[in-house]
Amino acid sequence: MTISEELRKRILAQILNGDSYKKAGLDNCVGVGTCFNIVEEERKRTLDFDEVRRFMIAFKKHKLNPFDAERVSKFAELMNDFGLNFNDLQDVYTVAKMVLAEKIYSYRSLVKQLSFIS
Repeated sequence: MTISEELRKRILAQILNGDSYKKAGLDNCVGVGTCFNIVEEERKRTLDFDEVRRFMIAFKKHKLNPFDAERVSKFAELMNDFGLNFNDLQDVYTVAKMVLAEKIYSYRSLVKQLSFIS
């Protein structure tokens, strides 16, 4: 069976957007193996196919759009200007959460003390 270019593009679009081979096959009336072969052919042509797929799935999961990608890129450039990377950002986030938790605990303790006064 020969697969039309239109059908091949539809299947690839579904796979890139996070659908399984099974779902893409069912939606397009082809077998899972056909979907797999289409993706394998594309992987040979597009070496970063899997990275693009992960990127697309992450965008879909977090309800982002292409403009958000540009913002993230600019943010990464700014971080780079300060000598930081995304791992550093995770460390900063973790420390900020700990500081915030400590402040919340302090405020709760203060509220408890004040409630005993009244």
